[in-house]
Amino acid sequence: GVRATATIVLTVRVSDVPLTLTTDPITITLWHAMGEANQALLQKYADSFQLLYPNVTVVIPAGVGNYDTLKNNMINAITGDAMPNMVQSYPDHVAEYLNGNAVLNLNPYINSAAWGLNGADSIDDIIESYLEENSQYDAAGTYYSLPFNKSTEVMIYNKTAFDALELDEPVTWQDVIDAAPALKEYGDAIAEAKVRAANPEMIEEDLAPLIAAAKNLIIPASYDSTGNAFITFTRQFGGAYTSINFSTFQGQYLWNANANTTAAMQFLKDNNDVITLPEYWDQQYASTPFVNQQTFVTIGSSAGVRYNVPAIDPTTSEPIFEIAVGPVPYNGLQPDNKAVIQQGTNIALLKTGTAQDQLASWLFLKHIINTENTTDWAMATGYLPVRTSAYTSATYQTFLNTPTANQLYISMAANAAYKQSGYMFYDPAFIGSSRARVQVGLALERIMLGDGDIAAALQEAYTEANLGGS
Repeated sequence: GVRATATIVLTVRVSDVPLTLTTDPITITLWHAMGEANQALLQKYADSFQLLYPNVTVVIPAGVGNYDTLKNNMINAITGDAMPNMVQSYPDHVAEYLNGNAVLNLNPYINSAAWGLNGADSIDDIIESYLEENSQYDAAGTYYSLPFNKSTEVMIYNKTAFDALELDEPVTWQDVIDAAPALKEYGDAIAEAKVRAANPEMIEEDLAPLIAAAKNLIIPASYDSTGNAFITFTRQFGGAYTSINFSTFQGQYLWNANANTTAAMQFLKDNNDVITLPEYWDQQYASTPFVNQQTFVTIGSSAGVRYNVPAIDPTTSEPIFEIAVGPVPYNGLQPDNKAVIQQGTNIALLKTGTAQDQLASWLFLKHIINTENTTDWAMATGYLPVRTSAYTSATYQTFLNTPTANQLYISMAANAAYKQSGYMFYDPAFIGSSRARVQVGLALERIMLGDGDIAAALQEAYTEANLGGS
């Protein structure tokens, strides 16, 4: 017989990641939107990084003030070919930068035998939902960013009021509704007492309208973010918000004419005398009415709990009332739909500089999210660690269980966040997703505080979101 033979040619692709880091001087830049205190922490990590890599200088300029400005600066930098090496970003911002072909694929770095996320820095140690969020940009699950300063929402409540009324911590929204009459009466009494104390000489006839107006500002519960409230209640009622079509990479808006989304909005409309929005008090956040005891339960960022701590009573040298922090309530009629939003920014690397510059940028990203630094960052800022090993470390467990006085409120928020970590969610990031969030927030404001026309509000949000493109 005849023996058949074939020649097989194997082509081995050389990795884009250098096997060694040069000893020549390297300078990399990280753009961010944080204030001075958090910038100082980043600088601390840059300084400790330079001890490991003396030839690498990390430049961390002052934050630009807010994330929208940072995004606009980045888009201009992409257009002008003047990008930094690294940028702090929300997922929808990364989606826009990807559209400009500006973001490095992190998979070769993550999987690098020399420099990857292995051993003590294992990628498997990073919180799973954070990994999913940072690999959502294509159907292949490519990583274009990694988690940095993550947070969620928690429930802050007036423990003094709840204890006085012998109320348990709310677990469901139905619990909040059940507690509302007692909280309303408690708040009304405080409001009336304040009016009387401020007007000791006023006759009852003149006091009456002032007291009525003050009582009108007492609403038992509030939700800081209109956009987050819409999305969270939609999920808790089994509704639909957005999705992404990976074949076209376009976002899809799903809330309009969805029966379960409409049911969530009906629930909020029907209970707007129990649960309201900061706009009811002409505020951006509910922390001011909360510390004024005009509301007694508020849902806000785990990183912002300190803003809900009341002033010190000069007669006791203690806060005017005690606060407590717990998980966000869920819909008691649909316990399988527990949901709480996953928030905070990530860090992306950009197609800037040489392969050596990009490797140095990657190594700095690895450094700031290692166990030691993510633990330190979380304890100092109120954000959450991005690694399981940080949560379980002796240092963080001490912080959770026996915090110092200065750590108390950050620790309370972290404990509440950890309890609900099993049902945190994120929404698809695409060009136009941030516009969708704004529009559904405006819709919720109309439903709860405006004319209450649910169908018209949802349709208007749908139309306006589509006008922005996706």
